[in-house]
Amino acid sequence: MEKNPESIPRAYAAACRLLARREFTRAEMEGRLKAKGFTEDTISATIDQLTADGFMSQRRCAESMAHELVVSRRLSDREAVERMRRKGLDEESARQEVRRHGETYAEADRARDALVRKWPAWRDLDRQRRTHRAYGFLLRRGFDPGVAFAAIEELESSGSESGPLD
Repeated sequence: MEKNPESIPRAYAAACRLLARREFTRAEMEGRLKAKGFTEDTISATIDQLTADGFMSQRRCAESMAHELVVSRRLSDREAVERMRRKGLDEESARQEVRRHGETYAEADRARDALVRKWPAWRDLDRQRRTHRAYGFLLRRGFDPGVAFAAIEELESSGSESGPLD
């Protein structure tokens, strides 16, 4: 396929509109532009130009995704790295950014904070059922069983049936 020089500015404009909302990995941007009907050559030239112009940066993308997954969504380090890898970031960049965010927001704190938000919904359940739901919830977010159990025990021992937010 030969790239059409007239389609590169259209692809560039489409990519800039996407980047105005959030950062994208190269793989994500390729998929978005392909869905808009651009050729592989046009997409490659467009992304190369965006990178050269400083509009796309894998480092910024990794930083943004790590913040979203670790701080906002309160996922475990392992789950955050895996999701970043699935989006097209290399594993080392993902690990580095997640580790950097983890220095200020420890996994145990994230597990507890994620659980605190759900705890009131489980207020009327008996302790065994509440513990079972909480444990599954934290494991699905990628937390190790020991971290999950410690977070549950911390909330259970707080003495309040609805958790520490009352």
